[in-house]
Formats: sequence, C-alpha cells, structure tokens
Amino acid sequence: MAKLLGPDFINLQVRDLSTSRAFYTEVLGLTEDPHFSAPGVVLFDSTTIPFALSEPRVNLDEASSRLTKEHGNDIILTIEVLLREFWDVK
Repeated sequence: MAKLLGPDFINLQVRDLSTSRAFYTEVLGLTEDPHFSAPGVVLFDSTTIPFALSEPRVNLDEASSRLTKEHGNDIILTIEVLLREFWDVK
C-alpha cells in the first residue's frame, strides 16, 4: 500500500486575488514565481511545497459556511483578521 507523505501543492481560492497577492507579498514576504503565468492564478516562488492563490472556482461563501458548520473556523478567521489588520478594514 502506498504511504502518503504529505501535500505536493497547495492552492488557496480567494475572493480578491489582487488584495490577497498584496498581502502575501507585502506582509508575509513571499515572492511570485517569475517563470509562471496563468490568468487568475498567482504562484509563489517556493523551495518547499509549491503554493498558489487563485480566483474561486466554487462559491466561497457557501463552501465556507459548510466547512465552518462541520469543522470550525479557526483558519478562516485567522486569515480574515490578518487581512483586516493589513488593509485597516473594520
């Protein structure tokens, strides 16, 4: 039987790609992969697991509501708090 070692690619679907791109580059210090270009996707230059942001392919409000009911909302709230602090949004 094959053994799972872990993820080999992570993509977060985001509501606002340009705002999210700014947050991950300006606040967290990630850099974009200069060799990658695709509409609606930002791939960050990483020496570990490839990490990307993309425009949503599902209804994020519906998915978030379902996941929060089933699994809690720690990750969702953490990211929202950081984004609000970054953009000084109430």
